[in-house]
Amino acid sequence: MSDRAVKTRERILEAARELFNEQGEKAVTTNHIAAHLGISPGNLYYHFRNKTAIIQELLVQYSNEVQAFLTPPDPGQKADVSAKRHYLEAALQAMWHYRFLHRDMQRLAAEEVLRSEYEKLAGFAVQRIITIYRSLIDSGVMVIDERELEALAYNLWLVIVSWVSFVGSGLAAGAGQFSKDTIRRAIYQALLLDKPYVTDEARNDFEALLEEFYVPINQWFMP
Repeated sequence: MSDRAVKTRERILEAARELFNEQGEKAVTTNHIAAHLGISPGNLYYHFRNKTAIIQELLVQYSNEVQAFLTPPDPGQKADVSAKRHYLEAALQAMWHYRFLHRDMQRLAAEEVLRSEYEKLAGFAVQRIITIYRSLIDSGVMVIDERELEALAYNLWLVIVSWVSFVGSGLAAGAGQFSKDTIRRAIYQALLLDKPYVTDEARNDFEALLEEFYVPINQWFMP
């Protein structure tokens, strides 16, 4: 594939992602994407046979990003409370970048190929979260039994995914944009899930992290 063809393919994916995020996947057709880019529908179909193929490629891109940042500490490397900041900030930014995938997935799941890809992504993410939690347990940051550990990992995934949809709905301050305050508050909400399991040794560092990301409700929520 020529450099020009590669760039066109990348432009199609970027334009589709932006339009899906802004208008909702259902409202955007391949003709809309082509018109947005100023190319012919035939040119778009040269690169992607239909809209599902575009969404599938975007889902693969998103999955690759998640795999890149959800990397457990190396063996022998001690995990600490500050590691939570890195994982949560990266997760929320990536989810917002591809927010239509979470917001519209109930409809998209009618396509078997998309449902399968999303299920693999969610399964991978939860298993990596469990692994990261175990590294925090091994470092003496948390104490939790195996049954609750699994539930905690799923709860964390659900809170973060739901937060992206909630902000996208426009109910949160910032007209549906991920402002600094909405990101900070989302991290605070996620951190609170861990609080009952933090050890006394890590308590001060954990409380300092909570304080860092706390945002009063009137700064991020529009009732």
